[in-house]
Amino acid sequence: MNLLLAATFPLCMVCAMYSDFGQMKIPNWASITPSLAFLPTALLADQSFLDIGLHYTAGFAVFTAAAALFAMGAMGGGDVKLLGAAAVWTGWDLLLPYLFLVAIFGGALSISALLLRRRYFAFLIRWLPWANPATAPNVPYGVAIGLAAITLFPILPSVSSVWATLPSPS
Repeated sequence: MNLLLAATFPLCMVCAMYSDFGQMKIPNWASITPSLAFLPTALLADQSFLDIGLHYTAGFAVFTAAAALFAMGAMGGGDVKLLGAAAVWTGWDLLLPYLFLVAIFGGALSISALLLRRRYFAFLIRWLPWANPATAPNVPYGVAIGLAAITLFPILPSVSSVWATLPSPS
């Protein structure tokens, strides 16, 4: 059961990445589900209520900061929600490495978008709306957010305790 709950997080990240990559939209359920699934996962992993509260505080802080960027037009609404949901799972301990990975993957994604917006890649516009030069500042940043989350997934506190409960292969 605990493994299924923990698996909710990367599965939702993959769904969000897929949707953002192809449609430039992240469904609300892809952010809400992992945020809600963290609580039973953390409880089953024997995390204290204080630790769980700190994880949700980290998510709220990231969501608030990202919402300010959304208000300035620097970030999409789906990205804000997904970033906050992933921050719940990372907590304060892994928040800086997580945000660093988001920046690295986001930079690579932005460079890729600039290259794809060249004239000789015009055939991609049909499948990738963000490859259109007319949508110049838009990049599916949910891909970077999800990749960073999946990269850190095995070392997340609530997940590493799940790995410890699995039987070792003989």
